[in-house]
Amino acid sequence: MSSSIRAEFVMNRSINFFLFAAALLSLPFLYVEMTQGFRINKLYPAPFLQAELEANQKTEPVLPLLCQPFRYLGKGMQFFVFESQDKQVVIKLFKRPKKNHSPERIQKTFSACQLAFTLAPKETGLLYIHLCHSSDQLPALTLKNRLGISYSIPLDSYSFVIQKKAEPFYSALLQAFRNGSAASLIDSYLALIASRSSKGICNTDFLLKNNFGFLGDQAIEMDFGNYIYAPENKEKELHLFTGRMRRFIKKHAPEYLTQYDDKVAAL
Repeated sequence: MSSSIRAEFVMNRSINFFLFAAALLSLPFLYVEMTQGFRINKLYPAPFLQAELEANQKTEPVLPLLCQPFRYLGKGMQFFVFESQDKQVVIKLFKRPKKNHSPERIQKTFSACQLAFTLAPKETGLLYIHLCHSSDQLPALTLKNRLGISYSIPLDSYSFVIQKKAEPFYSALLQAFRNGSAASLIDSYLALIASRSSKGICNTDFLLKNNFGFLGDQAIEMDFGNYIYAPENKEKELHLFTGRMRRFIKKHAPEYLTQYDDKVAAL
């Protein structure tokens, strides 16, 4: 074998080795990307000493919902979200706070959940909240990640909420605009904002796209994790959320604006 051929052979082996090593090193990052970082140890264990936050509720009505597997749907700042096999409900499992987050942050989210469940279950589609550790009340739940890998978790040990699954806000409205059937959705959104505000609840997260959805033609506020009780801000809240919807309508379906403005004025 000539020296040039030998050198080329050695170089090819070196390149292949480095490519193989790079592929091995990238596997953990690819797995995190494909699963959106979900792992069981990323879930928040339900605390034992927070009984004052738990709303009075019955467990029995939700038990049939928990007999089916739930598949990973997405994540937010506060939750990992899984969709039931029958696509009727979602379970939102609290994420373990990052080390640099203060303990008050999870307490605020707990308070927001309790506020939503106690005063606005219809407006949020909430069916059940489980903030504190319980004993032998709930079954083990089967979760499937984005790769289809199954996990079984004891629900008594984790903080979570169960909520009706809604159609995303933007896609539902844009489809209704195209079909000329958006009036009922807009009316329902305004009724939701008026009802929530009348109960003294404000949402410090102002995004429409991620916060709202529709159950048929009923609007619900899917993201309630930033709810606070501030009845003194009722008018400001109405102005803020009706104004954001107005901008959306003006951009995508201005033919609805006159009717919309009349309805806002009547609130």
